[in-house]
Amino acid sequence: MDPKQYAAMRGNRGIQPSGPSSYPRSWSISLAAVLLLLAITLGINTFFTANESTAERVARTQVVRIGYAVEAPFAFTNAEETITGESPEVARAVWQRLGIKRIEWIRTDFGSLIPQLRAGRFDQIASGLFIRPDREKLVAFTTPSLCFTPALLVHRGNPLNLHSYADIALHEKAHLAVIQGAVEREEALRSGVPLQRIVTYPNVLLALDALRNNLVDGLSLSSPTIRRLAEENSDLQQATPFAASYTPPGCSAFAFRKQDAALRQRFDQALRQFLGSSEHMQILESIGLDAYDLPSSISFDKRES
Repeated sequence: MDPKQYAAMRGNRGIQPSGPSSYPRSWSISLAAVLLLLAITLGINTFFTANESTAERVARTQVVRIGYAVEAPFAFTNAEETITGESPEVARAVWQRLGIKRIEWIRTDFGSLIPQLRAGRFDQIASGLFIRPDREKLVAFTTPSLCFTPALLVHRGNPLNLHSYADIALHEKAHLAVIQGAVEREEALRSGVPLQRIVTYPNVLLALDALRNNLVDGLSLSSPTIRRLAEENSDLQQATPFAASYTPPGCSAFAFRKQDAALRQRFDQALRQFLGSSEHMQILESIGLDAYDLPSSISFDKRES
């Protein structure tokens, strides 16, 4: 067949040659422009999200990440597997007032709360964290929400007659359980309890187990926690009276990273309005706390806003 006739036949059948020349050049230019625009858009978004503050991210996403450690009544999981307790419930109520509906709860051991907050794993600590000078160097605290003294949990009948850290120091066989990172360890040391007789545990459950199995003779935590543990364990009791080594009582608060001043100020302003409100008192009553556990500066004549 003549080549010209073959070419004509291909054209009549609608057969087009393959290869780069098959597509109009304008298509290639348009595709390149779209890809360039997409790259620029992604780059701009990445730049702004990488440089936004925590407060800006929370406002944009409407999500705040909160770290907690299990220690009732400050933070724990109820029968419905809901994170509750004084700190989570107050935080939840305050963020709702600020228009934030979603909270990502991140559980860790008490001693890891501050390191993980500073590392950026979460944005806030809600776990009954004592305000202390050494901690104030690392994190920024809000207005305190609770104030209380340390207490001691012992075996039923208090067989060693322990009513202070000084009693523990004087009794050569007495061993004290404390929680890693908690204030009670330092208080016991200041009161003369030898370091080798202070046993540190990562969480309350392990410390409670040690006491019930006679590995230690007492467990020291804040008074609301000890009161609750005594109510839940018939073989144990709160040592009463118990002479705390410091006065006035210590206070707990929420904590933020120091660089997140805007987020802390926003939360703290709403927190001040919430503390002492009828909603706040209902939360406290539901977990066994009352007005005696609040800072003396809190007013109880607030109206719901």
